[in-house]
Amino acid sequence: MELLMTAIMTVETGGEKDPCHGVGRDGLSFGRMQITDVCREDVNRICGTNFVRDDCFDLDKSKWLFRRYIGHYATKEKLGREVTDEDRARIWNGGPNGWKHSCTRGYWERVKKALAR
Repeated sequence: MELLMTAIMTVETGGEKDPCHGVGRDGLSFGRMQITDVCREDVNRICGTNFVRDDCFDLDKSKWLFRRYIGHYATKEKLGREVTDEDRARIWNGGPNGWKHSCTRGYWERVKKALAR
């Protein structure tokens, strides 16, 4: 999972250590992993946590949030088969059903290239 998170950070922010503001989605996603408020609030609901936007800039908290989000939505029960890194990346990019959407295929291709480096 660590390699996948590193690849996602590379795709999202070019690996920039401390992006100081939202980069993607018209400035509405934050930190190295480009976490949206919707994603953060979803994890808060799922886990009973109280992450705030500033927590998205903390790498350890971002990774924790990523693991919980992916752990909740990228499951064998929800996908009906074994989960792959492609599924995880596409869910991260496109939400709970992102693994089904054709619009997340290009994102996966960029993550796959970053994984191969």
